[in-house]
Amino acid sequence: MPTAAKLIAAILFAVTTMIASELFKPYMPEGTQFGYFTYMNGAIAASVGWKLLGGRAGNGVTSAINNGVTALFALILFLLFSHSFRLMIIESTGIGYGSLSEALQDVAQKMVDHGLLVLNTDVLVAFGLGTVATSILAEAASRRWR
Repeated sequence: MPTAAKLIAAILFAVTTMIASELFKPYMPEGTQFGYFTYMNGAIAASVGWKLLGGRAGNGVTSAINNGVTALFALILFLLFSHSFRLMIIESTGIGYGSLSEALQDVAQKMVDHGLLVLNTDVLVAFGLGTVATSILAEAASRRWR
């Protein structure tokens, strides 16, 4: 059921992720084509914010921040997997892989490589501050509009 907390969480988590996505781009190799990278991340973050943050709002500020951190980790893992899987599909149409296990190993390796790029200070600060603010505002919306 739609609630104000879910809407606030979805919108603010998407905005936070889109800002962090823009901060992430300079750390990628030169000449990387991003396409809809930021918008795709925002859409995924909106669904995670709706389900994980907004759905759990209403149990206090401490619980909200804990839920926000949980949602952030889930979001980062989901984004890493979805982008790595997408790159594997693109590369499999061009060069191909010898076997399915080789393709899946490449997905795992790309997740690790891109995960290390997320560990830059400005990206982590943007994600951290945005997640805490989103969690607190979703909690406030849950208390104000029931």
